[in-house]
Amino acid sequence: MSIGEEANSVAVGDASTVPRVLQPGQALVLTIMRAQPPIPYHGQARQGIHMNTKFTMHEEQLKWLEANVFEHGLAKMRPVDAWIAMKAHFSGKIRVSTMTPMWLEKDQIGEWLAGKKATEKVRRKQAKTASAAKERPASRKARGASAKKQQAEADATVTSSGESSSSSAEESPSDDTDEEASPDC
Repeated sequence: MSIGEEANSVAVGDASTVPRVLQPGQALVLTIMRAQPPIPYHGQARQGIHMNTKFTMHEEQLKWLEANVFEHGLAKMRPVDAWIAMKAHFSGKIRVSTMTPMWLEKDQIGEWLAGKKATEKVRRKQAKTASAAKERPASRKARGASAKKQQAEADATVTSSGESSSSSAEESPSDDTDEEASPDC
């Protein structure tokens, strides 16, 4: 079909007029119409603009950061120094998925390092509380029960030694017991 020639158009619902076989030189023009989407609510159109993008690091970037920047719970470099070293290490590499340089920006390295430091701090705090919990009884009730048990054991030793002295006192009456028995008032 050339410019300026008139073409027969077929409506979507009129399938009977669509030829099954086209002869050489014949053209078939189809116009496909789509219904308009509904009008969004007031202010809804701006919502798509403010969507945050989720950034994921490449495996090689993570391996390099864990090996050179934060290893065994300790930060080896500051974010600026890590950015310079990472830029030198990944100088000629580009991520194929995003077509961006393989090295990260200073802010991205700083956020990653801050997250690692925070998780390490939480891990150390949990380990400290767990070790402290092993050393002392778990609750007040447990501490109270152990204190009562120790007190009962101490009382038992005192009464057993006191019984021997009181049995000897019963055998030989003293003058104090006679005075208590006589009313002087």
